Amino acid sequence: MKKYIPTTLLATLTLLVPTLLFAQGYTSLVGLPGIGTNTTNFDAYIETIYAITITVAALLAVVKIVIAGVKWMTTDIVTSKGDAKKDIQGAVVGLLVVLSAVLVIEIINPDINDVNLAINNTPPPSGTPSGSPTGSAAPGEPYGAILITQPGYTALTLDDATDGQRNQFRDDCVAGPGTYVPLSPLTGETRCNNPLSATTNTNLTNALTTGSAPLNASEQANVVDQYNRFLSPHEISDASTLASLAAISGVADVYFAIDTSTMPLFERGQIEGVCNTIARAQGSNPDIQTVFTTTADDGFPANTAVCLRAS
Repeated sequence: MKKYIPTTLLATLTLLVPTLLFAQGYTSLVGLPGIGTNTTNFDAYIETIYAITITVAALLAVVKIVIAGVKWMTTDIVTSKGDAKKDIQGAVVGLLVVLSAVLVIEIINPDINDVNLAINNTPPPSGTPSGSPTGSAAPGEPYGAILITQPGYTALTLDDATDGQRNQFRDDCVAGPGTYVPLSPLTGETRCNNPLSATTNTNLTNALTTGSAPLNASEQANVVDQYNRFLSPHEISDASTLASLAAISGVADVYFAIDTSTMPLFERGQIEGVCNTIARAQGSNPDIQTVFTTTADDGFPANTAVCLRAS
């Protein structure tokens, strides 16, 4: 146990010293990748450490697998092959643990990524723009020049935005009709998703509240929030297009449709998650299902996911 004490102390100091420096209002002289050398926001420091740790852990696991694979192929000694096999198994398990941790955080509660320690209690300088978080070390800054605008959302990347720009972007999104999605290490973006369309809102509300097992108000709000966070930026909202999809597939109802062509792979599980909840609200109706397409087939558009009721 004693041999681990120096390592533990070193790791503790690595995190504690920056904490104390940021708390005293110092500006970092040597930055981390993505936050530059002049940040005064310890929240961004923690978020970046998290992203770097996940990346390094995954990289080390892959390197370990490669080294063990070479060892296994280049030796005829049974014990050495056994050791190499154990190394590969251990590295694969470690890689799965790392990836599972990221996926669990992204799917269950993405807000975990949005660190807000509020370490610096110094009052903001006079003239702080409205919407800048009180007590934050980085007052709001204009971000229009680096804003990424997509059909269903706007975003800032970790590499391009300063702490003040990210803070202002968050506050503007929260104050408006959009849904704020904290920084994700998988996409490197913090997003403000457009609200779901009126058509989809009506379809979701009816599907979740008019079945034989309707959701209560809290459960319904959670499903709508899940949709807003992950699916609304990619939804197909045009009513005539939805009606066309229903006619092409010959189904009774289309609850929502998603364009998956630009959707991150790790977010696609949310489509089935929302659709399965609709099926549960409709009395666990087996006819409600999610249909995915990768190529155009029988008039059905490519790269589309549709939550529908077959009959």
